[in-house]
Amino acid sequence: MNVYVSGPLTAKTSEETEYHTDNARLVAVELMRAGHTVICPHTMTIPMVKDLVEWKHSDWLTHDLGLLRMCDAVVVLPDFLNSVGTLLELKTAEEYEIPCYFVGREGHVWAIPIPSKKIGGYFNVGVVFINR
Repeated sequence: MNVYVSGPLTAKTSEETEYHTDNARLVAVELMRAGHTVICPHTMTIPMVKDLVEWKHSDWLTHDLGLLRMCDAVVVLPDFLNSVGTLLELKTAEEYEIPCYFVGREGHVWAIPIPSKKIGGYFNVGVVFINR
């Protein structure tokens, strides 16, 4: 299954951006361990930012939304409500009827939803817990 990792990326400081990227990477790794093909803009685009300095935030969003439309499911990181990009990704997923699963968080423990095969039109979802 193709799974898109959605969540905050851009931030006011490089430390915050690195924090968001690390969170996305950890979730992507767990999805990959479960056998999914993962599209994670956080890990895919950060290395290219210095090469595409002419790209605006809207260019990156357009690119990422194209990737999202190719996916079977979206896994959403915590703290997404203040992310314009993540909210746009959620709206796009809804328009294309792509199911979204939200990472839960209680203190330092994250519950990562792991979608699996479709049964009766719905995905079964397992959970992996990590300390973050």
